[in-house]
Amino acid sequence: NVAVTVTDNAGNATTQGDTTNATVDNQAPTVTDGNIAISGGTGTGGAYKTGDTVTATWNNTLAGDNNTDTLTGVTFDLSAFGGGSAVAGVNNNGVWTATHTITAGSLDATSRNVAVTVTDNAGNSTTQGDTTNATVDNQAPTVTDGNIAISGGSGIGGAYKAGDIITATWDNTLTGDNNTDTLTGVTFDLSAFGGGSAVAGVNNGGVWTVTHTVTAGSLDATGRNVAVTVTDNAGNVTTTSDTTNATVDNRAPTVTDGNIAISGGTGTGGAYKTGDTVTATWDNTLAGDNNTDTLAGVTFDLSAFGGGSAVAGVNNNGVWTATHTVTAGSLDATGRNVAVTVTDNAGNATTQGDTTNATVDNRAPTVTDGNIAISGGSGIGGAYKAGDIITATWDNTLTGDNNTDTLTGVTFDLSAFGGGSAVAGVNNGGVWTVTHTVTAGSLDATGRNVAVTVTDNAGNVTTTSDTTNATVDNRAPTVTDGNIAISGGTGAGGAYKAGDTVTATWDNTLAGDNNTDTLAGVTFDLSAFGGGSAVAATNNNGVWTATHTITAGSLDATGRNAAVTVTDNAGNSTTQGDTTNAVVDNQAPTVTDGNIAISGGTGTGGAYKTGDTVTATWNNTLAGDNNTDTLAGVTVDFSQFGGGSAVAATNNNGVWTATHTITAG
Repeated sequence: NVAVTVTDNAGNATTQGDTTNATVDNQAPTVTDGNIAISGGTGTGGAYKTGDTVTATWNNTLAGDNNTDTLTGVTFDLSAFGGGSAVAGVNNNGVWTATHTITAGSLDATSRNVAVTVTDNAGNSTTQGDTTNATVDNQAPTVTDGNIAISGGSGIGGAYKAGDIITATWDNTLTGDNNTDTLTGVTFDLSAFGGGSAVAGVNNGGVWTVTHTVTAGSLDATGRNVAVTVTDNAGNVTTTSDTTNATVDNRAPTVTDGNIAISGGTGTGGAYKTGDTVTATWDNTLAGDNNTDTLAGVTFDLSAFGGGSAVAGVNNNGVWTATHTVTAGSLDATGRNVAVTVTDNAGNATTQGDTTNATVDNRAPTVTDGNIAISGGSGIGGAYKAGDIITATWDNTLTGDNNTDTLTGVTFDLSAFGGGSAVAGVNNGGVWTVTHTVTAGSLDATGRNVAVTVTDNAGNVTTTSDTTNATVDNRAPTVTDGNIAISGGTGAGGAYKAGDTVTATWDNTLAGDNNTDTLAGVTFDLSAFGGGSAVAATNNNGVWTATHTITAGSLDATGRNAAVTVTDNAGNSTTQGDTTNAVVDNQAPTVTDGNIAISGGTGTGGAYKTGDTVTATWNNTLAGDNNTDTLAGVTVDFSQFGGGSAVAATNNNGVWTATHTITAG
């Protein structure tokens, strides 16, 4: 209580106490730094970051500040951590506690402390701050979609395919997200691309970058993005994904050798030769490789066959086909195959070769005109005529066409000479030869040549003609008996006798044999008439004539004929005899003086006088002149005896007799 003492001016004093019975407390609570604690910082170095719960405690137990006074309130000032300035503490056996969960904000500071205010039951209060000097950072890094980028997709439409290198970047420069806080880490989640989920970025002037090479796998998806996780020095984390929505396809098409095929080789043993069409196929049907992914293209490498290295295939219900026609070139090789490259809709490509190991030979044999020769023409100017043997050769020796490839056949076309069109040649040391005998026919032409066809072991064929331009004439002149005539026989019955001129003619006019070919010569064989065997004829408007005058000789025969030999401008000859069967007799009868006798002269000394009969005889008996030829007549010339000059004699067993009676005169 309080006591009042009153003193008057005389010094008298009176003291009186009240009876309020008031309570007096001037002892403030004891609050010491050492008994204040904070906890809950999970950030780097114990920093308090967004999401952490700050737990502040004040120990008032026997082991703490141990205020025995009754306390009416304990509050915590958590404003340094973004909390309230007077957060009521909760007592638990003398330990007072308050909490605050840090939310995202703009705090980023050090030396942050909590203050505790303790009030006793008298209203005395003590405020004490701790000296933890904590770090508080509730400012998470800024990471925006617009500053995240990915690149490197080389597939169709920018798709990421196997082999591509994905480059993911986050721009934290002044023109980017521009986080001024210290960052302790930036990671990229590339799992959507088959990469790691927390790939550490590398900082270069504020631009953070990672790369990842897409390897072959089973990914084939759209809407793929990268996520960037940025951690500051307090441990605050921000994760942001970009919205590129990329396509990722690391699943390459399946292409197997067993589903690739080639066909079209028509050469020997299935070889591909000039002119063949190589048909290459790849089976992607259900029974084949059966790729379910969309394919952007299929190409075939036909370069081993002389074709393109990327020939576009054509799809027909899952079977892809490309063709190439083998053209002449310098290819001659075995072990040739086609390769198929299949590209899917992302650009992944698989290349697979087949193992057919085909033979390709587009090198046709070399056959040149200069190494082809023909010989054997014996006609005029080297013409080939009936009976000639044509020898055709092709020189394939070292000094000739010198084909080093194996040849399976060489044929000669001799049809221009009346021979076969494919006569097999015979090889002798590299020189191939055939022969053909020209037989009589209807050929009569110039500019005739032989063609050589050479086939190699793949079936390539080269045909070359020579340029000899030979003349071939196997058409002998026409000479018929009916157009041959002889005349001039003045003997009995038209017989040809000494002194007669035999005229032989052959009619080659339009009304005759009418040979249109140019004739080199016409000769007559007049030997049956005692003339030459090859008497040159003279042409007069198509009528050829030769003559021979019969001289006395020993000929006396029947069935005699002239023969005509006609030769054309190629040298073909025809000899034809006529069938006149003439009589030729140039043998005059033998009459000798010794076998002639006259008798009958009765005059003196045997003189013939008037009245005598002159008897003239010629002895043709075996003992006389003995002419074996048939005699048509014997006459006696009696003109010197005054008689006739041709008195017919009478034959009596070979003795011919005529008489004349001398009359006066």
